[in-house]
Amino acid sequence: MQTPGSNRKGGIISYTALCLAVTFAGSLVTPVLSFFLSRELHFSDTQISLIFVILPITTIAVVQTFGKLSDGFMTRPIIVCIACIAGAIAPLFLITRPNYLLFCTLEIFFLSIYPSAFTQVFASAREYATKYLDGSVMYQTFLRAMVSLSWVVGPPIAYYISTTIDFNTLFYICASVYTLALVLAFFFLPHYQYNKAKNLNHADNKYYKNKDVIFLFIAIAGLFTAFLSYIISMPLYLTNELNFIDKAPGYLMSVCAFIEIPLMFLSTRFIKHLGIKKLVITGALSLSIFLVLMFNLKTLEGFILAQFFAALFIALVSNLGMIFFQELLPTIPGQATSLYINACTTGQIAGGALISISSFGSYKYIFLAGIGVAFVSTLILCLVRAVHKKV
Repeated sequence: MQTPGSNRKGGIISYTALCLAVTFAGSLVTPVLSFFLSRELHFSDTQISLIFVILPITTIAVVQTFGKLSDGFMTRPIIVCIACIAGAIAPLFLITRPNYLLFCTLEIFFLSIYPSAFTQVFASAREYATKYLDGSVMYQTFLRAMVSLSWVVGPPIAYYISTTIDFNTLFYICASVYTLALVLAFFFLPHYQYNKAKNLNHADNKYYKNKDVIFLFIAIAGLFTAFLSYIISMPLYLTNELNFIDKAPGYLMSVCAFIEIPLMFLSTRFIKHLGIKKLVITGALSLSIFLVLMFNLKTLEGFILAQFFAALFIALVSNLGMIFFQELLPTIPGQATSLYINACTTGQIAGGALISISSFGSYKYIFLAGIGVAFVSTLILCLVRAVHKKV
């Protein structure tokens, strides 16, 4: 019996549609999840905090497991289909208004599976670009820009539907989008054949002994620790401490998202001349500059102008960081992409822990800690060997 994706080539349109469907669906639930837990399920702050510790830890284990299975054991279309099924079940299960025990078991189980769809779509796109587009970074950057576009559009829609209609409508829509992604993956996502014996014995499979991969993982995790601690604390800093209007955090995020997309495409033009490593280091340095500005600035106009450096960080590190892992581990793109996602998720866990620093009297101390973490992470990044990639 043929597996989903056998004898298919794939194509730019199918990858673009699948990327948009998977990321847009995720952007409909993730931003409002804590709001839903508090408003509808009446969980306490401590309960919600525990959920957001358990969830990323579980996600890391699941995503890396599927990453390993994808590089020689299971086909990517099957994994994406499984992830999309879990993605569709997760919002539908929320409609039942589960109690805390059910949420921490069944719901977290489903929520931890669907991120694998993202990693496997990008791993498959990497293989397609390598085979048919001469390894084009520009195409992978285009798909990464689609992710940014989804997160520009998705959260405002999610909040609008959940506040003006109801959460159930939002969850039905989210499940429908995941079902669409399931159909696209089943009928259009290609399955590239592997030489299993070669892949299973290849040195890349022992990435945990590769010092370059380890350094890159630590550096990316540290950079996202600093950045995500800013994302979490910035709304509270602007509204509670500086007494800006409630819409101010939204202005900053919108400006950043608007700038980062063209910067992503522009960055690919410099890869041939500078290399991925130098560009990622530039993005890491821009994060330190950004956090220094956030620590010192006091006006909304200044914060808006500073978003250029945040956008540069996202364009260089979020985009090229994933490609950096793929270049270091070319024979196992599924695990390479999963390592990048898990480095970001590790940063999410640590970034949440940094929020406790605000107890010293100001949210600005979080930015100060972030500066130190970002600087050390940049130094670690310098230890990773350079790779050369065609555009």
